[in-house]
Amino acid sequence: ERSFFKDTLMINYFLWGGRILYVRNKDSKIFDTSLKKWGDNITNPEWNDGDSFLTNYVYHPYFGALYYQVYRDLGYKKEEAYLGTLIQSTLWEFTIEGTVEKPSLIDMVVTPGLGIPLGVFFEDINKSLSHSESTFKRTLSYIVNPTKIFLSEGDFGFFNPSQIDANDNGIGDACETISSGS
Repeated sequence: ERSFFKDTLMINYFLWGGRILYVRNKDSKIFDTSLKKWGDNITNPEWNDGDSFLTNYVYHPYFGALYYQVYRDLGYKKEEAYLGTLIQSTLWEFTIEGTVEKPSLIDMVVTPGLGIPLGVFFEDINKSLSHSESTFKRTLSYIVNPTKIFLSEGDFGFFNPSQIDANDNGIGDACETISSGS
């Protein structure tokens, strides 16, 4: 049985991991902060954090689409995926980015606001590609939805063998799912 709360925390843990690996401003460190700085930041959000147009209107919606697809890949209904996307966007701004900068209200509007429709669009394309007999199209589905590299109907792993035929192109062992359940 899925637990929305536990899955939401697990997704946020992965986002923390990604944030630790990638710090936008290479001159600062993600842990160059304090509880006081974090508290000041999250109690004084700003409308715009100064991100470029490309970041605000391409990258943020793309990540919103990925949040949506993660919840859908975990088996949640569309409405639950909408809620999960809103929660992840808010958690990102107030927990992850909030440690080093003020949360951006525009990011919390644009990420889910444009990301959810984009995620629905990607989901439809992905279904078509995933169910194709063409290895190329099934492989392309991983570009449309890279989150399924790590998620397979709720199992964390690397590649989903139900999406790529293990006997096709001799990839065999590379498609084994590495999950906590197997």
